[in-house]
Amino acid sequence: MFYIAIDSLFLTLVKGLSPAQIAFLPTIGTLISVFLQVPLLKIVEKLGNTKSTRFGTFLLLVSAVLITFGNSYVIILLGRVTYEIAWVFKNMETIVLKNNLIVEEKEQDFMKERNKATTLYAIFTAIIAFIAGNLFNYNNYLPMYLCIFICLITLVMSFSIKDISINDRLIQSKENKKHKFSKKILFMFVLYGVAYALIINGQLDGKVFIQNELFKHYNETLTVTYLSLIVAISRIMRIISNIAFGKIYYKLKDKTSLVLITMLGLAFVFFSIGFYINTALIIKFTIMAIGFFIILAVRDPIKLCFQDLVLKHTETNKQQAGLTWLHFSRKLGGCSLGLIISAVLLKLEMIYVMIGMAVIGIIEILLIIKFFSILRSEKEEKVINKQKIKV
Repeated sequence: MFYIAIDSLFLTLVKGLSPAQIAFLPTIGTLISVFLQVPLLKIVEKLGNTKSTRFGTFLLLVSAVLITFGNSYVIILLGRVTYEIAWVFKNMETIVLKNNLIVEEKEQDFMKERNKATTLYAIFTAIIAFIAGNLFNYNNYLPMYLCIFICLITLVMSFSIKDISINDRLIQSKENKKHKFSKKILFMFVLYGVAYALIINGQLDGKVFIQNELFKHYNETLTVTYLSLIVAISRIMRIISNIAFGKIYYKLKDKTSLVLITMLGLAFVFFSIGFYINTALIIKFTIMAIGFFIILAVRDPIKLCFQDLVLKHTETNKQQAGLTWLHFSRKLGGCSLGLIISAVLLKLEMIYVMIGMAVIGIIEILLIIKFFSILRSEKEEKVINKQKIKV
């Protein structure tokens, strides 16, 4: 919290980083954490869900401190790496919720409760987004100090979270440790990896994209004000989408992800169209802002959809590995796309990045349509097998 609202401004105006350096931060941070994936999974399995959640929260605090007080690109990068590693552990809180609901015989409420959490987070970040710009103008470091404070409070609160099920820490057999997944699950990892690569890079680069365009027409104070307003509205859109998701999901079920992926692809189309409008600035930045709003609107629902799919289609003793590898696919996708973006920005303008991500978004839509055709075929096959057994 707080840092996300002013990250591009803080890294640009306070730390003096270029757009290419900012784009490279999540890329190299993710790349390092990707290489550590296997040992990190072993640590998660050894710690269990409860301790992993607490350790991940502690790492988020460390990350905030490093980014705030880092006086060199290397230290800021280390903060980003720590941030990426933190989520490998913190994601176990999803399993904690799932296991505890099973114990209480309320497993059907998983998506409902998970969505409540993301909605509350969206509300808090929206409030922060409205005041972050003014706090930044008053003191460039004030939002980061508050970020550290929130991380500290969260760390204390994490000690009240506990997996009360017998699955908090599972002793894996040699066979289970191989973590073999079906082709369907692997396809799911690919879909999530591509989608979140677009979301992660699109959110940061999209903000920098809009910021650069604002600087072409306005001074620093107005740019900070307008960008903060766009970020604040995007947080409101995130709240609305989370509330709507709770209702839409129970109607469309798993197919909700198809709608969300389609919206994600359209976001980059809006970015690209807005860039080429220079006659009316209000229309230009409104269209670009819509693209940014969409990315924030689909971020939480897409994550929830895929987490739910993984937990539905994996055995209990593979859920830690399932969520960890799902997060790994997110990192790998983000890292791969980030490297491409960094390379492109060395010679070309950001608009070419946006056009490229629009193309990737269209490909992702085709992939998820294929995925649902696989699920449909699988269901039909199960029905046929059941009929044969009855006969």
